[in-house]
Amino acid sequence: MTKLIESITTDIAPIGTKFNVTDPASLTKATEVLSQMNKLLDALIEDREKITKPINQSLKEIRAKYKPVQDALELRIATLKQSITEYATATEKASQLAADKLSARVGVNLSLETAASRIEALPTVDKKVETAEGSVQFVTVKKFEVIDISLLPIDCILPNEVVIRKKMLAGEEVKGVRYFEEKSIRNQR
Repeated sequence: MTKLIESITTDIAPIGTKFNVTDPASLTKATEVLSQMNKLLDALIEDREKITKPINQSLKEIRAKYKPVQDALELRIATLKQSITEYATATEKASQLAADKLSARVGVNLSLETAASRIEALPTVDKKVETAEGSVQFVTVKKFEVIDISLLPIDCILPNEVVIRKKMLAGEEVKGVRYFEEKSIRNQR
């Protein structure tokens, strides 16, 4: 393996990273060099896969052994996190609603002191809950949800290139897409 790597490194060193194709003769030479380099790459990959394929097979078997239990744990963890989050959110929302109602009554039929003491007595969720096993900390995270894609500015819309390519290959044109052809090479070795 090491000899193969050293051999390839020695073989490609004179080529450098820049090869200018400027005429039919240099195109022929570039094709020859490209084919040689692709053969070297094939040999390198084949040599590497002699080592990696058995390792990958072992990893596949190990992952398959642990996956059902891992999936079950991850599902239960996600469910429990969701339940904790829903509780904290609902408690905070209910307390805020009650505090708003109490604040609205100040001066009408409730004194400021009474309202303040009642607001202070409303249930809250500690920012951090600690146990001997671990802790959870509540943090506020900004999130979003797209509710009407037609209202999004253009820079917030990502084109689905897979769908566009399939339509192109089926002969369907999509408005807003420029179709063109360019040369690409396929090297036979």
